[in-house]
Amino acid sequence: MAPGKLSPDARRKLAANLQVLRRYDSQIEALIDTTSHVVLYQFQEENQTWANKEVEGALFIFKR
Repeated sequence: MAPGKLSPDARRKLAANLQVLRRYDSQIEALIDTTSHVVLYQFQEENQTWANKEVEGALFIFKR
């Protein structure tokens, strides 16, 4: 996520997210990418289906 290519609103949002994440992990250097909503599934080999793991929310990929 190159900061020079972001709108001013997107830059403010990125800075706010980074500030919040650093409360949990002070060694975060930068946000690489984000998405507002993800859902975690696990593949069930025995019946060849995907099972919802009841985990969902925002996803942040960052550099430490």
